Amino acid sequence: FEITDEKRIRMFDESWYTYKDGLLPSVTFIQSCDAGYGLIAWIKEHGIYADKIRDIKGEIGTLFHEMIEILVKSGWLDYNDFVNEEHFLSAWRRVNNVMNFYKTVIKNKHEITGVEFTIINEKEGYAGTVDLKTIAKTDEKHWKKGTTHIWDWKSSPSVQSHHKSQVAAYAV
Repeated sequence: FEITDEKRIRMFDESWYTYKDGLLPSVTFIQSCDAGYGLIAWIKEHGIYADKIRDIKGEIGTLFHEMIEILVKSGWLDYNDFVNEEHFLSAWRRVNNVMNFYKTVIKNKHEITGVEFTIINEKEGYAGTVDLKTIAKTDEKHWKKGTTHIWDWKSSPSVQSHHKSQVAAYAV
């Protein structure tokens, strides 16, 4: 297992957070426990390669999040810093969408108040890592000035139902 800076423990395919004298499951781990029809069908289709495909997708997602964190913290991202990474091209394609969104929406219309930080829900007994927290600086169609927003970056091509429930759990 690996204990990270934010007291997250990764054990096999599980993710837990240390809290007080115990452990809290991560939101994403709780969601992964529900192997729905789509996941089972995907595993059947990809057979013996399912684990390898999952690992590659995970590596791309990790690199994708690393790139966005650098962009948000520094305001700049240079692809030359990542060209030697194995899955650079796949991650970079996904980052471009977020970069455009960051430049047009986040940078000018929100104040960043947190990047990659742990949330704890004592009452419901779970934890997670939020990618970005902001406060709106302007009134817009989807928010009012002064409201807090949480953002969770995704590298997938479309929004899945578990993405929505993950952000809802963070918001609670």
